Amino acid sequence: MRLGLNIGIGKVRKAAVLNYQLPILPAYAAVLEAMTVKPSESDQVAQNKMMSGLDSLNVLSRCEFVDVWATHDRQSAKLNWVNPGTFDPTEVNTPVFDAYEGFKGVSATNSCLKLNFNPSTQATKVGQDDACAIIGVGDDLDEENAVDFGSTRFRINAKKTSVNGYETSLSEFYTNGNWNSNTKKHYAISRNNGANYDIYINRSKFNVEHATNTVSSGLGTDMYACAFGYLGSPSNYNNKHLRYAIVCSYLTPAEVRAVMDIMEEYLQAVGTGLVATPRINLAIEGHSFMTISNSYTRIGHKIADSLNIVQNNNNAVNGSTIAGAVSRSAALDAMLDASHDNYLVVWLGVNEIDNTVGSGQAAYDALKPYIQARLTAGWDKILVYTCTPATLSGRGAGSQFETVERHIFNDNLRDDLSLLNGVYILDTDTVSELDDPTNTTYYSDGLHLTPDGGDLVSAQLALGKINLLNV
Repeated sequence: MRLGLNIGIGKVRKAAVLNYQLPILPAYAAVLEAMTVKPSESDQVAQNKMMSGLDSLNVLSRCEFVDVWATHDRQSAKLNWVNPGTFDPTEVNTPVFDAYEGFKGVSATNSCLKLNFNPSTQATKVGQDDACAIIGVGDDLDEENAVDFGSTRFRINAKKTSVNGYETSLSEFYTNGNWNSNTKKHYAISRNNGANYDIYINRSKFNVEHATNTVSSGLGTDMYACAFGYLGSPSNYNNKHLRYAIVCSYLTPAEVRAVMDIMEEYLQAVGTGLVATPRINLAIEGHSFMTISNSYTRIGHKIADSLNIVQNNNNAVNGSTIAGAVSRSAALDAMLDASHDNYLVVWLGVNEIDNTVGSGQAAYDALKPYIQARLTAGWDKILVYTCTPATLSGRGAGSQFETVERHIFNDNLRDDLSLLNGVYILDTDTVSELDDPTNTTYYSDGLHLTPDGGDLVSAQLALGKINLLNV
């Protein structure tokens, strides 16, 4: 059997033969049979294509459930599309349902969805260190105390912009009190070992280290959507639409991104997509200011949030010198994506001036050919941060670093490197709040930035985007 799309003008209708038609997948046929009110033929084509895509990735067979809430009616949105009748979600009180938008929590009435799945006791496909969850959040909404999906140790929080893990968690999105109202996105967590796990915001991947899972009770209690399961009951209700949720065994980065692409294609087909036309493939290179594991600002996450990106890769290393970045350049250039604009954000130099090269001119002379080589490799735009003031390691007021060398380095960036086509200088010297490295509002230790300082340099990146894109 094949699904067809009827196209009609006036009274004339005929079945169109479409290039993307697929034979109906048996798994989707079971879902269609379980729907009391059948979707339109165009919806059926899109839904069958979505399920066929998950099946061809060998993902469907690894799923505990695939809940598609962005559909035509309330009953069809309460089916487990992997196996209707098993782990079907049920309503807790009265969550809002909007066709193709999905279910929306109502915190005022403690309304959400119970997913009728306990990963610690009912799982056959996932385990404590072999699990993945992918969801679609349909609204931009700042909710400080809300959780969007999951259970005690296996949950997703779209409200926050950066990442951190509870030591016993598979876990959630977290930042230092910086609530995120830009939440309409795809999100995922994926784990295959006890030491760390990956978090995805749209196709951007972040690795969370030092999140050792030592709890023997597994992945927590009953799972919920528009809330999370805490000790078996829903808690922290949200007020956002959720488009879908998938729970399966561990997925690789390529698989997570492919699943998000499949789900976004379906959502676009029914008119409720989550992602604007993606433009930018972003990579980050530098020293500790930029790394994922930086305990100060996690600036790499803030930077990624400042651009309309399709995916993000972080190549930065704590304590990195320019020579270190050169040694990683092959891995960095392997991140280029010919189908998108390729942006590279670089923050290097402070370790050279103090530790390795010693002079601002020598540091710049090492950096320039590295930047030129990245342009030659295919990076479309390179955004380079200037060197901020510091007091740590002999760099304080009156030091050669502060009075001479840092300024030589920064002047070279502004006066020479900026002349290269495709290079934009992110000039931290123009941010007066960063002038004094002893100001603990913006500097944590005389070198690294606080979250407030991180916000300021992220704003510099947004300004760079405006200048580069002329938007």
